[in-house]
Amino acid sequence: MKRSLSLDEKDEKKDETADTLHKKQKMQDSENQSSNDDRTPTAITPAKEHKMPTQDDKKDMTLITLAKEQATEQSTDEKAILAVLDSVQCHFSNVNVVKHSMAYLTSLIESDEANWMRLLDADDGLEVLASAMKRHMDDAELQDHGGDLISLLSERIETMPVVQQIDAIWAIIAVMKELQAFEVILEECCQALISFTYQDPANEEIVAMADGLDPILATMKIHLNSPDLLSSCCMVLMNMTCNNDDNKAKIAEEGGIETILTAMQAHPHCEFVQGEALGALENILDLEEYMEDFVDHNGILLTREAMRNHPGDAEVQNNGCGVFWKISECSNDEYIIPIVQAGGIALTVSAMAFNPDNQLLQLRACEFFCNLINQNEATKDVIIEAGGIEVIGSAIRIHRKIDDETLTTAQELMASLIQTKK
Repeated sequence: MKRSLSLDEKDEKKDETADTLHKKQKMQDSENQSSNDDRTPTAITPAKEHKMPTQDDKKDMTLITLAKEQATEQSTDEKAILAVLDSVQCHFSNVNVVKHSMAYLTSLIESDEANWMRLLDADDGLEVLASAMKRHMDDAELQDHGGDLISLLSERIETMPVVQQIDAIWAIIAVMKELQAFEVILEECCQALISFTYQDPANEEIVAMADGLDPILATMKIHLNSPDLLSSCCMVLMNMTCNNDDNKAKIAEEGGIETILTAMQAHPHCEFVQGEALGALENILDLEEYMEDFVDHNGILLTREAMRNHPGDAEVQNNGCGVFWKISECSNDEYIIPIVQAGGIALTVSAMAFNPDNQLLQLRACEFFCNLINQNEATKDVIIEAGGIEVIGSAIRIHRKIDDETLTTAQELMASLIQTKK
C-alpha cells in the first residue's frame, strides 16, 4: 500500500517537476537554436502531459517529415534557379557560363516539372536566357541547349496550371521576338504554340493578345528556306484561325496571305508545307473580303499545283478541296471561271476517288460542286466529263449510314447531274 504524500512533499514534487521541465525546455531551445539555419526563435510552450504516440501519430509524423524534406528540396531548387539566372546576367558575355547555365536548368526541369513554374515565376527568366543567347548567335551548342529547354516546356505546357500556361506563352513569344535567327529554338517555340492553341478558342485569344502572330509571320519571311519551320508556322496560323475571325483579319491585314503563298511556292514538293498552308488559307478565306488578295497572289494556281503534286496526301487533298469550296461560297462568281480553267473540278473528282472514306473531304467536294452548278449551269457538263457521277455515287454508298449531311448533299448533287445527262 502506497503512502500518501504530505502537502509539503507535494509542493516539493511540483517544484522538482517544474525545474525538470524548465531545464528540458532550455536544452531543447539550445539545440533548436544551433541546428536552425534561419535562427528562428522557438516559443516556450506550457508543459504538456506526455503520452505514448499511437500508430496514427507515427504516420502523421512521417508525412510531416516528408513534407518538410520536400519543402527543403523545392526551396533549394528555387534558390538554384535564381542563382543561375543571376550568374547569366553577371557573366553575359561568357558563352561557357551561359551554356552551362542552360544545361543545368534543363537538368533541373527534367528532374522536377515544378521547376518550370519556378523558372517562369522568376522575373523575366526566359527573357534573360534569350538575351544571353542572342549575344552568342553563332554558337550551335548553345542553340541546342536552348532548343532542349523550350522543348521541355512544349511537352509540359498542357499540364501546367492556367496561370503558368499564360506566363509561359508570353515568355515564349518574347523569346521568338528576341531570337529570330535561332531556327532550332523557333521550331520548339512553334511546337509549344501548336500544343497550346489546338482546338482551344480561349488560348487562340491569349496568343493574339500576347502579340504572337507578328513573330510567326516574321519567322516565315526570314526562314523561307526551312520547310520544317515553315510548316510549323503554318500549323500555328491554322490553329489560330480555326475559331477566331479577328485573327483571320489580322493575319490578312499583315500580309499573311501572301506570306503563306510564298512559302507554298518555295516548297512545292513538301507535303507538310502545302497541307498546313492550305489549312490556314481555308480558314482565312472564311472572310470574303480577303478573297481578292488570295486570287491576285496566284492562290488558285498554287492550290492546283499542291493537289497535283501530292495526290496521295490526304491533308493536302482535304484542305485543297476546302479552299476551292470556300472560293465557291463567295458571292462574287468571277472566281468560278479561274477554278474551272485551272482544272479544279478534275482535281476535286480525283481527290474524292483517292479518299473515299474521308467524310469531310467528300462533303466539301460535293458542296463545291453544288455551288459551282448554282452559279454556272455549264459546269455540270465539266463535272460529268471528269467522272463526277461515279465518285458521287461512291460517296452515297459509303456514307449512307454514317453521315447524313454528306449523304443528303451528294444525293441532291447526283439528282442534278443525272437530270442534265438525260
